[in-house]
Amino acid sequence: MAPYAEDFSNRYKVRYTTGRYVHHNLFHYGPTPETPPAALLAQIASFYDALSAALVNSWEIIGAEYAEAGSSVFIPTAPPVPAVAPAGGTIILPYEANRITFRGKGGGGRTTSLAIFGQIFRPDLSVEGYDFRVTRSENPSIDNAIAALNAEGIGDPSELSTIDGLLVAWWPDVTIKQDDTMVKRLRGG
Repeated sequence: MAPYAEDFSNRYKVRYTTGRYVHHNLFHYGPTPETPPAALLAQIASFYDALSAALVNSWEIIGAEYAEAGSSVFIPTAPPVPAVAPAGGTIILPYEANRITFRGKGGGGRTTSLAIFGQIFRPDLSVEGYDFRVTRSENPSIDNAIAALNAEGIGDPSELSTIDGLLVAWWPDVTIKQDDTMVKRLRGG
């Protein structure tokens, strides 16, 4: 497949902190230039709400910005407002580099991913056959988060797309691993 320019679709960036580091999530929505629709903000807020029980107490949204299709300029805008506060406890150093990654595929065959830091999923490596993957049936927070990304049960079609502007269907599992860049940062490198 031919690559698309980063600015082919609209982008909505949510900046958040885990207490010590700032991260961001970049959501694509549609190829027609527009400001973030209310349905998109509601869908993203419900995604973060679904994960609230697994996010550390210090996890907090600190800002948002968007860029319309065809533009590389991000403009500050209202962040999504989750209704549920994070309640996952305190993060401990070995898990500060952990991320959970949601993956999906768009109608045109392009894949996309979304990674979240500041969660407390702690892999039990003593379990035989542990594969660093959590399915919807294994965890209610993951099930609800994937349902929110797919806009299941909220009445509206999903607003999220891949970079080509086509709607994305999110896969029924997430992967958990340590992020190499964060490991290096935590080592002081």
